[in-house]
Amino acid sequence: MLTGLFEGDHAELRSAAAAADAVVDDAGQFDRELHEFDPEQGYHFGIVLDSVSRTARYGANVAEAGLQAAMRHGQK
Repeated sequence: MLTGLFEGDHAELRSAAAAADAVVDDAGQFDRELHEFDPEQGYHFGIVLDSVSRTARYGANVAEAGLQAAMRHGQK
């Protein structure tokens, strides 16, 4: 993704954003499955899952910012 950011590689940035969206979707599915775990175990997995989801969303935000910057500067 860093190459995409610095060189304005739209395909790489879009791919990174799509991968992040997939991680968030998978995390949401797993979060629903956590209700089947014992409460203490589910709680700990939930904390980790929340961190993974937030990290993926931050990555998607960085990719989106890179795409917007590339568009502003006329890169294709």
